[in-house]
Amino acid sequence: PQAVASDVEAELVKLRPSGFAALPPPAPAAAPAAVAPALPNAPAPEELGRRLQEAGPALSALRRRLEHSLAQLQRLLSEVEAQRARAPPGSVERAMAAAPASEGAVEAAMSAGKITTRRRAAAA
Repeated sequence: PQAVASDVEAELVKLRPSGFAALPPPAPAAAPAAVAPALPNAPAPEELGRRLQEAGPALSALRRRLEHSLAQLQRLLSEVEAQRARAPPGSVERAMAAAPASEGAVEAAMSAGKITTRRRAAAA
């Protein structure tokens, strides 16, 4: 494994742009006497746990508000999609204005017996 690591490192050095300096070799791992905090100014785990417990109710309220906002957004998006799917304004009026031209065809079909109305069916 060490030989493979050194081969990969040599290949990466060849591919690295010339403006970048080589990384320093890793320091040997020393056995830590005690676990040091990840950040020097980080609070103790007990303090973080206390803060998390205090923030619990606020987080649930924020979650409810977020879910409510999401539901409103979904309603808005569905309304926008319904508006897009609707026919453009005036299309119903144009269809009604074009209807009299087809009345002759309807009357001809009724007289030919292709269309039966309730009155004609009752009379027959």
